Amino acid sequence: MAWDVLAGTNTVRVLGVEVQNLPSLLGSEVGLIRPDDTVGLIKFHNTYFVVGRIEGAGVQQRAFGVQSQRVAAAVSTASSTFAALSGGPSVDVHIGSSRRCRVEIGGHISAFGGVAYMGFKVSGASSINPTNSKALGCGGSSATIQIEVTVDATRVINLSADDGLVEGLNTFTVMYQALLDPGGSTEFTDREISVQPF
Repeated sequence: MAWDVLAGTNTVRVLGVEVQNLPSLLGSEVGLIRPDDTVGLIKFHNTYFVVGRIEGAGVQQRAFGVQSQRVAAAVSTASSTFAALSGGPSVDVHIGSSRRCRVEIGGHISAFGGVAYMGFKVSGASSINPTNSKALGCGGSSATIQIEVTVDATRVINLSADDGLVEGLNTFTVMYQALLDPGGSTEFTDREISVQPF
């Protein structure tokens, strides 16, 4: 079985015969269908309709396709380039043929004498490096007065094929960066990432 969400095309094997472009009653769940999934069909007159995936017991459900992980432990960094820190967090997500997903990162960030960034990288089928433009940031800097800035926040980023997102199994890992004055410091707690293909 093959399914291309963006093109609106599919190939489904029905009684051993490959049938092209069956209509679907799935709505937004179409984006969660993967190659080789087993789907349920109904037949009305001479037309088959796809009504949903069939999954046995013991198979991880893909309802809404959301994968998330939260880590409460505090970590800090002084790295001026994005780096992984203990505990991630990190999630493995299957990206479908739409090659789109919604990434949500959040946490409690504290920066003293500089700016702290919490971003993410994508590895596996895709290779997307973290950037400040797709990160959660906190802080400030002054040549004469060092200040501490603290924030509890969430940032949502939509990724697509234009960003380099590729169909297949992808790992989304939170990464950290600090742009500090001498004596500056950072702390990250209650770190969380959620990824939802659509």
